[in-house]
Amino acid sequence: MTVTGGQPAGDAERIEREAVAQFTVHAEAFARAAVVNDERALDVLVGLAAAGASHRVVDVACGPGIVTCRLAAGGAAVIGVDLTPAMLRLAAGRAEAAGCGASTAFCLGRMDRLPFPGGAFDVVVNRYALHHAAEPDRVAAELGRVAAPGGRLVVVDFAATEDREAAAAYDEAERRRDPSHVRNLTAGDQQALFTSRGWRLAEVVPYRVTASLDAVLANSHGPDHDGVRARFEASVSGHGLGVGARRQGDDIVFDYPLVAQRFER
Repeated sequence: MTVTGGQPAGDAERIEREAVAQFTVHAEAFARAAVVNDERALDVLVGLAAAGASHRVVDVACGPGIVTCRLAAGGAAVIGVDLTPAMLRLAAGRAEAAGCGASTAFCLGRMDRLPFPGGAFDVVVNRYALHHAAEPDRVAAELGRVAAPGGRLVVVDFAATEDREAAAAYDEAERRRDPSHVRNLTAGDQQALFTSRGWRLAEVVPYRVTASLDAVLANSHGPDHDGVRARFEASVSGHGLGVGARRQGDDIVFDYPLVAQRFER
């Protein structure tokens, strides 16, 4: 099923403003978060990207530059693009500290309106961002536009459960933590965004990253942490969110369901 349409234009503008506001306030906390620093997950992405010294790479929605620097460490020239200036400052600092400043560059841009000509990159990477897209169809089209003939896309995001009720409940809870969240797509819906545009699905790697609710909320600045906690409490009691929420001492832990996918053409 192709995901089309999306949010009305006014909602899209609001979501963009929310994203900049949220990621400006908690840029440093986000850069420390377990889910973005998980080594196994980074290894999966790097393996799928298979980017070497001869490749031109763009990391779309690069955040604090974690992926950008990992790809540059393999010899590729990588440009990181993000909507939030605070994230770009962190990314540039990370690159200098890691010694890859010469092989990286960073610029401001939207993932549905990239500031590059068509076919500019051999590898296009987009991690943990599609769920912020008001119009995921437009993002998929833009990621494909900047990929060179024979290039590849690596898309990694949270994968919604096939239980639509639980998926909707999780999205509602997540928006209370982060108003820039739109919705998680199922792995199949993510695939359809690209295969419907002529991309061939080459590899799929599903995985999970366990997180602490206390830690997630401590690193967030959303409007309703009490509401989020209440929904996770209810999930432990049987009203599911599709993330395996369970108690661990005084905390609640849960599993982010994620999927990394490589597309080729």
